[in-house]
Amino acid sequence: MAGTTKFSKVSEFSAFGIVICCVGIIWTIISYFTFAGNVSKMQSKQSIAGFAVFIPIWAQITNMQAAEALNTVIKEKNLKVAPADPILILILSFVFAPVAWFLLFQKHNQVVAAMAE
Repeated sequence: MAGTTKFSKVSEFSAFGIVICCVGIIWTIISYFTFAGNVSKMQSKQSIAGFAVFIPIWAQITNMQAAEALNTVIKEKNLKVAPADPILILILSFVFAPVAWFLLFQKHNQVVAAMAE
């Protein structure tokens, strides 16, 4: 597979770093930016803004859009990965965002692994 872009995986548990301490918050933010950048590269367009994590309501909506973007990548590339549920991600984003990020990061890692095969 010469010429294909390699995407880095994101630690799913970094989503919970935001509830631990200052260093954990930095780990979560770096992971979110990596996740957003990878999803945008997978779609060959700027689809997810990483800085949205800093803006309360926009962050929740962006999480849903990220799930939809991952589903688009799964469909376009015919990957054998179950699609993410954008509505579940949106609800979890309002209830407890780290769980939504955990699910998004987990789905991202599955997509990255499927693209590497």
